[in-house]
Amino acid sequence: QAFRITSLPGSIVCFTRWDVEQVWRDAIGLAGFECKRQLVWAKNAHTMGDCKRQFGASHEPAIFAIKEKRRGKGSASFAFPGGRPTTMLKHAKPPPSIRTHPTEKPVSLLEELIESLTRPGDLVVDPFAGSGSTGEAALRTGRRFFGCEMDAEHFERARSRLKGVASRS
Repeated sequence: QAFRITSLPGSIVCFTRWDVEQVWRDAIGLAGFECKRQLVWAKNAHTMGDCKRQFGASHEPAIFAIKEKRRGKGSASFAFPGGRPTTMLKHAKPPPSIRTHPTEKPVSLLEELIESLTRPGDLVVDPFAGSGSTGEAALRTGRRFFGCEMDAEHFERARSRLKGVASRS
């Protein structure tokens, strides 16, 4: 469905874990997107997990992919609206005291991505909206937002968060 609703030319960013990244890359490619590059979110601290037999991950990979029409009349080629960004995204992980979701991303990270990939007024879609941080970043940068979240508790928190952002805009 992501391919169907992504406009031409358009793009997606999919954050993932290292051990399932290839599954996501395959699914994204089968959907019709062209996987272009791995992005790396460099966090300020490592994650938890097996502290005795495993390195502490201080980064999270993401897949950047595009949708474009390449041949024939009316072709639409993808281009970065604000110039070419780098693959290294350095933003501190939200501290546990303010995080409302286990995989919450910092708003500054999402603002950087949104400003790199979209123009003001564009629609940003997050099918795994979680805490609503993507929605907050979209609204703060003058974009429209549509998000989905299956967990009712997270959905209500995200909705409340976005109402607060919208009222300040």
